[in-house]
Amino acid sequence: MFIFIDQSELPFRTYNCLKRYNIHTLLDLLSHSQEDLMKIENFRQRKIYAPVF
Repeated sequence: MFIFIDQSELPFRTYNCLKRYNIHTLLDLLSHSQEDLMKIENFRQRKIYAPVF
């Protein structure tokens, strides 16, 4: 069973970047390293702020 990225709730820009890079499923996405993904134009990691306990 494949989970397609268009079934997820990704932001529009992220979805378009992945499609342009021929990533159509979550398995496709997981097969790429973070380094590879950061090379995709307009695909950048956002800072995530977590509360400190």
